[in-house]
Amino acid sequence: MKMPGVVMQALLLFIVVMTVYYPAILVPLNPVDDRALVQWLYETAGTPLGELFTHARDVFYRPLLLATFFLDMRLWGAESSFLHLENILLHALNVLLLFACARIVFTREFPGCIWPPFITALFFALHPINTEAVIWISGRSDLLACSFMLGALLSLLYGLDTRRPRHAWLSLALLIPGALSKETAVFFVPAALILIACFPLAPISEADNSGAKVRWQFAIPFILLPLAYVSVRGLLSRDAGAGLVRDFFAVRQGELAVELWTVLTGIGFYAKKLVIPWPLNFTIFSVPAYYGWLGILVLVLLGYCAFHRTLRSGLFLGCLALASSALLAMLLRPAWTPVAERYLYLPATFFVLAAVLAGTHFASRYLARNVLLLLLILLCSSAALATVNRAILWQSNLLLFEDSVRKSPDFPFARSTLADLLWESGRGVEAATIIRENTAPKGLRNADYLDLKRAELLKSEGRYAEARKLIFEKQIKGGQLYYEFQELLVNVDFMLLRNLVGEERQGLRTEVVVLLEELARVTGDSFYHYRLGQFFLQEGDRVKAGRSFHLAALGAPDGSTYKEAAAKLAGKLAAP
Repeated sequence: MKMPGVVMQALLLFIVVMTVYYPAILVPLNPVDDRALVQWLYETAGTPLGELFTHARDVFYRPLLLATFFLDMRLWGAESSFLHLENILLHALNVLLLFACARIVFTREFPGCIWPPFITALFFALHPINTEAVIWISGRSDLLACSFMLGALLSLLYGLDTRRPRHAWLSLALLIPGALSKETAVFFVPAALILIACFPLAPISEADNSGAKVRWQFAIPFILLPLAYVSVRGLLSRDAGAGLVRDFFAVRQGELAVELWTVLTGIGFYAKKLVIPWPLNFTIFSVPAYYGWLGILVLVLLGYCAFHRTLRSGLFLGCLALASSALLAMLLRPAWTPVAERYLYLPATFFVLAAVLAGTHFASRYLARNVLLLLLILLCSSAALATVNRAILWQSNLLLFEDSVRKSPDFPFARSTLADLLWESGRGVEAATIIRENTAPKGLRNADYLDLKRAELLKSEGRYAEARKLIFEKQIKGGQLYYEFQELLVNVDFMLLRNLVGEERQGLRTEVVVLLEELARVTGDSFYHYRLGQFFLQEGDRVKAGRSFHLAALGAPDGSTYKEAAAKLAGKLAAP
């Protein structure tokens, strides 16, 4: 029987990805980040693309990622189905890039072997650990960074295979946009250095001993990259990552042994997830400490790999290098979940490549062909079924977070999001019960978010005085949610003003004006001027209303929904 060619294999891989992830196109905007992202895109629709490259958002600097979302907004209005489709297409691209990388690796190790590169790419296409990164719109950061990283890997492998060091510079050039998509792409640098040390260079002649020199020629670009990245990021965004470094060294209050065991626990947990990804969970909050023992075993095995210095050893070690970004996240906790399946998207590329390479060595010696075929069918079918089922689950935000809370019952933010979704579904009693009973462990970041939700519940129940009291008790001046509390206080005051008269009403009216002016000044959001104009107009103060509408029209981004209305109202109120 004629074996399928490379083009046919690539086409089959593409079809597999589009088939198993087709249900993801129907997934709604996730309440975590996705809704806020689309809202932000509408609010900043007129922002020039160049501005994305000159400032950082919080501790992140991902201008290329944001540029892709800006283009989405301009092309089709950030329609969720198109956003999901792009994620799926990026995953398909990554599968094909990994297929190309695997062809170089297996040609070196098993000349003439056709199927292992295809199996490698197929495993990555179907691996359930990738579902979070692919289905979650905000997971595009991992997908986009991986595309450039795999391009860099392909160039590096080709250069090593042909002993052409100039391809290391091309690899570097491809990696830079990856780092501008997500910082974790930079962790390809140690992985690349490991590969350079472990890749079996083809000798030019029997007497050739230039291997060490050639390896250094490949390594130099990757040694220079971290310095260049920090410098350029600091120049363009005014933030070279110092915020994360300060967090790491300034807030470390635990003992070194505790931090070390946290790292070992992360190694064990993520290693298990790569091999056995179940149970899949969008909101992983804590990892059992016993995974630390598995982490020790993994390090022992990787030490064995380092001692032998084969290509498959280098790939396993490269997987650890890429996964070290996820271990760093466990210590720094820069995201809403310190542990996440999406953090394994980049490491999974090296893992499946190393695992299939090691498995091919093993199978060629010890497994009969029929047994191997049966194992592959079982693995691929179970992975495909899990991936499809996961995509279907994501089609309901409520079902997704009910699943998440079952698996992470101690995660307060997952419970809070579930309460919001229950409220949207008309199950207000259940939502209110969760909000009232929801508590956070001591020391948890943004724990005041739960108090904010309780104050919102009191407002929705018409208990405005209690809501005001809770806001004044819990809001922390300078805290991360301080202005969210202020925004809620404005809304509570609006409700109270309906039934107040005299001096009490005048005092509350003054408070609303001060709050809205402060929010406009601090956030730079001109919509607060628009709200202030509406308030003054409602109060009968046409002069101040016109002034506020004028400020709103001046500061509103082009394309914002209120800019034209603010300009018309300002002109109307300014007329004699």
